[in-house]
Amino acid sequence: MQKYSKKVDIVYHTTIALKNIKALTVNTVKEIKERGFEEATTEQSTLPHFVLQLLRQHLTILFFDIQELSKASIDSPTSIEDF
Repeated sequence: MQKYSKKVDIVYHTTIALKNIKALTVNTVKEIKERGFEEATTEQSTLPHFVLQLLRQHLTILFFDIQELSKASIDSPTSIEDF
């Protein structure tokens, strides 16, 4: 984001990034449900179960970190409940 100096560029690229991260999160959640991995991971969990849950968690964190860093450029931020 530092390479963009105009607000319109920052808003555009931030919006695109957030939409892409949200789409990846939705796809990850679908994959988790299809595989039956809704429950939290345990020591007996398989590697795919752990990786999908970790990916979902990190995508969510990334989404809200970017949103927080760009809050001055975002007109309507997404709440955790809406995410």
